[in-house]
Amino acid sequence: MLQTLINKANLLSKVPGVGQPVANAIRTDGNGIDVSQKSDIPSQHRQTLTLPVHQALAIRLRAYAPSRGPDIALAANSLRSTLDEAISKYTSLL
Repeated sequence: MLQTLINKANLLSKVPGVGQPVANAIRTDGNGIDVSQKSDIPSQHRQTLTLPVHQALAIRLRAYAPSRGPDIALAANSLRSTLDEAISKYTSLL
């Protein structure tokens, strides 16, 4: 879905004022998941009430598949890069 938003940025650039609200929505969705009550998140991470979405997903997935830690970290970094790219595309549409 993020890749679709990135690809459609040029189309949406024709609509005045759409860039910042879309960037804000992506930023909000990507920047925080409340992990304070999630039992599958290790307690040291629950002390921070919110984690970026890519970190929260990686922590949860590593709990279920610890042997795949490097693959999970790679996927989490890719998600962060895609979020950053989407935010950048829409932030530039002023």
